Amino acid sequence: MVLGIARLKLFAVLLGPSGVGLLGLFANIMMFTSTIATLGMATSGLRQIASTGLDDERRTYVLQALLFAGMLFGSIGGMIVVLLREIIAIQVMGDARFASGVGWIGLGVAASVIGTIFSAALQGLHRIGDFARVVVAGSSIGTIAAVATVWCFGIENIHFAAICLPVATACASVFYIRKLLDPRLLLRLRPMFTEISAMLRFGGIVLVTTALSIGVIMATRSIIARDLGFEAAGHFHAVWLLSATYIGLLLTTMTSDFYPRLTAIVAAGDDAGHLINGQTLLNIKLVAPFIVGIVAFAPIIIAVLYSAEFAPAAEVLQFQVIGDLFRVVSFPFAFALLVSNSTGRYFTAEVIWSAVYILAVHSGLDRFGLLATGYAYLASCAVYALLVVCFARPVFRLQLDGSVIRAAILALVLALATLVAARFSAVLGFAVGIAAIFTLGIAALRFLLAVGRGDGEWPPDRLVKLLVRPLRRLFAR
Repeated sequence: MVLGIARLKLFAVLLGPSGVGLLGLFANIMMFTSTIATLGMATSGLRQIASTGLDDERRTYVLQALLFAGMLFGSIGGMIVVLLREIIAIQVMGDARFASGVGWIGLGVAASVIGTIFSAALQGLHRIGDFARVVVAGSSIGTIAAVATVWCFGIENIHFAAICLPVATACASVFYIRKLLDPRLLLRLRPMFTEISAMLRFGGIVLVTTALSIGVIMATRSIIARDLGFEAAGHFHAVWLLSATYIGLLLTTMTSDFYPRLTAIVAAGDDAGHLINGQTLLNIKLVAPFIVGIVAFAPIIIAVLYSAEFAPAAEVLQFQVIGDLFRVVSFPFAFALLVSNSTGRYFTAEVIWSAVYILAVHSGLDRFGLLATGYAYLASCAVYALLVVCFARPVFRLQLDGSVIRAAILALVLALATLVAARFSAVLGFAVGIAAIFTLGIAALRFLLAVGRGDGEWPPDRLVKLLVRPLRRLFAR
């Protein structure tokens, strides 16, 4: 996360809003295409590995299937982008001059697919140490290479900066996954293709929904660039990346720990409601203070992390991070729908989110300008959270715990109060925000310490143990 913030700051200083907007379009092309090329194999493969239990031979075949699929689908996806580079440049960038840059994005697509699927294999095997090393090594090398590319070659070669991170991550994942290969089983193709077929059946719905979400954001960027210019697209990209940076940290930890554990519990036929409630409460407790802080200090955060040129993005950021509060509540329930094979309900929720967001942006852009994206995100995330909670409750016979409801209401009320105060006066927003951060921070600290002592209502996972250990040592002195 720190490397991501540093990368954002350096790009903002070196490129300005227009350059960041152009970089965002290249990155979105790469993300959208690689998502399609992955065919949902990362999510379905992680689920399939986690469900193998103690069957070592089947787990090996699932692993081999993932590695083969990563290399094959990555190569195909990259070649398609290269072949269609001129069409993509015209449709997304609005100018055929960007065709050469889009062609190089094909390499980033292949690397993204390989890195995503290989990393999912490490997560499914609970090799969290290796997965962490892949993320840190890929981010470190990719950041250095991307910044050096922009520094030395300027905005004209910005497409090379866009592919540095996925290429570095793919190389790191190949390095750590190679020791897990069993050459004796590589030639037994029938079991491997059986596993690929099973993963593709489940991964299809994940592919469609993920591609739809990314496609909506890419369409939004294109509309903003066309109607408001590349500078406004840069402001939008800055807000989106900042939001994705801290939300991505939470989502990564859930994918690494909560998703495999939930899969194993459901596969064993045990009650998963306890775990879902606990993860939702943890999400709210950890993220709420940061969300309120961003709402209160958004202008300062934008100026520090980007530059004064990005000032119009601050107001959009305030609304978007409140939408993120609904997102963190919805994550455990969305994972639960996937694990329980309730793909129809999951797909319905994703389609409704996409429709609400894109319609709100399209109808509000002329009236509210860039701020329409903030309004649209908040509204669509609220609708999505309500839907996935309602869809998951009958599947798991789930009763929402009172502590979850109270924590969510408190966080939302304090975030909205901070937003209203900030709209009246920056100083008033700072004052209310500091008080809200203190309130939510104390509540989060008490929760973590209670869980760490074993007094909490649910078993602590590795993330909680990691957070609690230094806190307990500190308060024991």
